[in-house]
Amino acid sequence: MCAQDCMKKTHVAMATLNGRLDVLEALCNHRAPLNLAGSWGATPLMYARYGRTKTERVRATEILCRLGADVDLQDRNKKNSLATG
Repeated sequence: MCAQDCMKKTHVAMATLNGRLDVLEALCNHRAPLNLAGSWGATPLMYARYGRTKTERVRATEILCRLGADVDLQDRNKKNSLATG
């Protein structure tokens, strides 16, 4: 569950980006790492803001936060998951 692709995205990151909230929840419940960053330092929680719909974005954020994602981690641009714009 710690596998990363060529851009260092994990299964959790890919489930978040693709709106697969069922897979995201299952991975999180099986203790997949929630805070592994991709090559640009983005974590799955940071990717949650790119969901296709507001509902998807909110639900992914809720799942990740409820199960322990760190909201204070920063990407290479010094932005965390709470950054806007």
